[in-house]
Amino acid sequence: MKYYPSFFFFMIMIIMSLFMVFSSTNWFMLWLSMETALLGFLPLFNYTNSEETMTLIKYFILQSSGSILFLAGLITSNSSLFMSGLLMKLGLFPFFFWVPSVLKSISWAGILMLTTLQKLPAMGVLISPPLPLQTNFMFMVSVISILISSILGFNQSNIRMLMAYSSISQTAYMLISLMTSAKLFLLYFFNYLITMSLLIYIINKNNVSTMEDLSDEFSGTMNLLFMNLMGMPPFPMFFMKMFLLFSVMNLNQYPVSSYMIILCAMSTVFMYMNMIMSSSIKNFKSKDLTLNWMAILTMMILSLASVKMTTMMTFGW
Repeated sequence: MKYYPSFFFFMIMIIMSLFMVFSSTNWFMLWLSMETALLGFLPLFNYTNSEETMTLIKYFILQSSGSILFLAGLITSNSSLFMSGLLMKLGLFPFFFWVPSVLKSISWAGILMLTTLQKLPAMGVLISPPLPLQTNFMFMVSVISILISSILGFNQSNIRMLMAYSSISQTAYMLISLMTSAKLFLLYFFNYLITMSLLIYIINKNNVSTMEDLSDEFSGTMNLLFMNLMGMPPFPMFFMKMFLLFSVMNLNQYPVSSYMIILCAMSTVFMYMNMIMSSSIKNFKSKDLTLNWMAILTMMILSLASVKMTTMMTFGW
């Protein structure tokens, strides 16, 4: 209950920032929209916890640095500066280092907001009319981010670190989808938001720090959710990534772009398989596996919706 007032305030600020992004006709309003979202996120921190307060200071300094780079790039018409500022705000290569350090100290409600809704304003800036999207550069940054996050996340056992590197990878996927189709991005983001909400609900309810600590009651459901993020059929993310692959193949900027997407998908499979194996070993020994049927029903509905929406987009939506 203690998160409800701050969450309500955060949602208002996010809606305001998105409205400013898509209605702005100048670069200053784009910068102001991202700062509005940042101010809305700050109340989600627990200021009675000294460690979380220090994390807040670190996060605020990093986000402010990204804002300064973005604004300096706009003033000087330097594309490298404002793209660097956006990458720092999104937590992508080469500025992904702050994501694990911040996520390991904040509340689970803060993690959910930071990995999902907080990324929308910066993503919206990338497709806004005053700021043309540099497809080639952003595609390479996304590929490198996925590969590095998968490598760094493979040997992690701490659940917060796993979620951090997973967030970096999924943000890169969302950025690639944004370069192909805004509608595909919205569909991908919606699926990711639902999956992350279910994951964090289970993790917070079990109060676990590692995958081995997860109770038998939710272990099977967690594995299904990770399979969805992995992109295994017939889960929703599989259809999202398949359409993403088809869309990237139609881009002429990179002849080997489709092979890069396949390589990224394989690297994320290894990372998520490590999570699944960590949570399954205990259940294999105890021969006790329980599934949350509400979560399964949600995944089935999302799968059917994803098939329909992907088919519509494939045939010219």
